[in-house]
Amino acid sequence: MSRNSVGNVFRVSALLCLVCSLVVSTAAVGLKSFQEANKLREKQKNVLLAAGLVESDVANETITEVYKARVRPEIIDLETGKPVEEGETVESDGEEITVPAEYDQRAAERSEDLTVAVDESARREFGYPIPREVRFAEIYLIKAEGEDESIEQIVLPIRGKGLWSTMYGFLALKFDPSKSDPSERYVINGITYYEQGETPGLGGEVENEKWKKQWDGKVAYNSDWDPQISVDKGGSGESHIDALAGATITSNGVQSMVNFWLSKYGFRNYLESLDPDQKSQTASLPVERN
Repeated sequence: MSRNSVGNVFRVSALLCLVCSLVVSTAAVGLKSFQEANKLREKQKNVLLAAGLVESDVANETITEVYKARVRPEIIDLETGKPVEEGETVESDGEEITVPAEYDQRAAERSEDLTVAVDESARREFGYPIPREVRFAEIYLIKAEGEDESIEQIVLPIRGKGLWSTMYGFLALKFDPSKSDPSERYVINGITYYEQGETPGLGGEVENEKWKKQWDGKVAYNSDWDPQISVDKGGSGESHIDALAGATITSNGVQSMVNFWLSKYGFRNYLESLDPDQKSQTASLPVERN
């Protein structure tokens, strides 16, 4: 048969397609673990950035080292404010919900079974636009350096709407268990946004280092546990953040999401229930958890 015959051309084409598909699928499988490792390391980096433990140009090896030494993740039941473990089952409106193994909060946001409707009063009070939120959230306890296992910061995941996008970030709170007044017990240490699609140079400035530095030392609550953060122009005070120039809707979104997640609809129940000695509410999850 001639090499240029129609049948031979089809056979060669089919063989090439098969070889190429095998190469692509093999590469995809081989890269998956690498991509997952990069994704995990990026999340760890942003937790550490919010807590002020590393700089933005930190080496990958340092991220892993500092995270293992200083961070302990916990999964929190937002309805009760109590830590839960993977595989644990809780009740919600008469139905049972089980915390999945290797819990992934971002994946849970897309699950009808792992989310609950946001209370209408929360949407009115904070202008929070996302209709459903997770029942369980992963927080990050920052331990003191050395052999002291005391907790000195708590890093909370936050999300909300800007002008164009859903914005994801972390909010770090300094934790002083010697203080009984929430306005002194929890003071903001830092904030970072690791995923957002706002307008570059305007709303996208939520990633600007100068703007983020404003958050250090801001008071999160008043004495009655009411979230106090205001993001607007020309304001002042211990809970005030300057709004982003030319990005009013993004600034409003930042204020909305931070106060929502600090409220009783977010992490307030957990933060309010922590004992001063940090023993009764601290689950014994392994440090190596992602």
